Amino acid sequence: MKKIIYSPGEPAGIGPDLIIKLAASKKWSDFKVPIVSVGDPKLFLDRADLLGKKIEINEVDSINNVRTNQKNLIQVINIAKCNKTAAGKIYKSNAHYVLNNLDYAIKQTLHNKSINLFYSEFKGVRGLGLWRLINFPFRLLVEVLNAFLFLLKQRPSYAVCCGGYLTVPFGLAAKILSIPFCIV
Repeated sequence: MKKIIYSPGEPAGIGPDLIIKLAASKKWSDFKVPIVSVGDPKLFLDRADLLGKKIEINEVDSINNVRTNQKNLIQVINIAKCNKTAAGKIYKSNAHYVLNNLDYAIKQTLHNKSINLFYSEFKGVRGLGLWRLINFPFRLLVEVLNAFLFLLKQRPSYAVCCGGYLTVPFGLAAKILSIPFCIV
């Protein structure tokens, strides 16, 4: 069975918020592919409290123990402790936390064929100069092509687009391939 491993990135960012809001949505249990988050359960609980969302955490010790998604339940593999869980302020002391989670997710992807990882270097254009603005249509086309090839190879029954600029090429590719998608 295919699985999605989600690493929310920097604890101060919107990564934890995205998975919490998705888990609290009506669509969460409709996803056929189980989703597991890599992170500190306390981070998710603290952030859910800040967002006013009631969630539960099911801590699993292995990607093999991940089960189907249930509304308001986030399955978490606890790799490292998050030193500071405050939203909106980046702390250097969380750098090892972020890197350890990413390292785990990458290793799982490399060793387990049922886990997929998609990465894009697509960035926005605001405040980064004339060259980036001129270059934007080409970069968008390249990233849509990368997302298109990824989706064509994986043939998912749906796509979940999280974040900012990355949702543009991934969402366009899903639309071209007539793959239902939601933006979180």
